[in-house]
Amino acid sequence: MTTSPSTLASKRRGLSDRERYNLVTDTVAGPNLRWRDNAYQAIAILVVTIISVVIVSVLAQNVFAGLILGTFAGLSVGLIVTSIFLMVYRGYRHMRGKHD
Repeated sequence: MTTSPSTLASKRRGLSDRERYNLVTDTVAGPNLRWRDNAYQAIAILVVTIISVVIVSVLAQNVFAGLILGTFAGLSVGLIVTSIFLMVYRGYRHMRGKHD
């Protein structure tokens, strides 16, 4: 059985399978399986969505249209902003050698 060079390098550095998975999904692509990250992201998206719904509903002439547009805007902005924050935060932690 042969071992790839990347597997040998990560074993030499002492990374577990979970740490290697986190390194790849945080820096390249893939689903984040950290429960706390996902919970914080969901809470932040909910808060941004509620704020957006209130603002757009007040500004819109039609309340129903304001609810729909505010919800869509809040979900979109919340998802993008929290994803960028997590990407930068996790990238910084990986640079410091923390692959938790």
